Amino acid sequence: MSWQVIIECIKGLQFAMEAVTFTEFIYEEALQTGSMSINISMKNKNYAMARAHLDQLETSIYQPFRGYVDYIGWLSPYSWGAFKAYADAAKMQIDSYKEALKYT
Repeated sequence: MSWQVIIECIKGLQFAMEAVTFTEFIYEEALQTGSMSINISMKNKNYAMARAHLDQLETSIYQPFRGYVDYIGWLSPYSWGAFKAYADAAKMQIDSYKEALKYT
């Protein structure tokens, strides 16, 4: 095997790590934006909208993010732990919003 093949394999691994990290970052940004919409809705006492956004946040953003981190995140070992921790924190926030919305 030539060195060129080895170098190309390393470049492929580097690309995979960057792609995984970037995808996790975009999910993180989507979770933050969705959380802000829930917070704004709650501050304006629009609880129906807050509930709708919370449901969408959990099913359309958090759950796919959690799956991605759990099943693909290992391809980027330098950021995997940080994004697992972020997914855990996002779940805590979702649970807190659910609890707060019980009383509205």
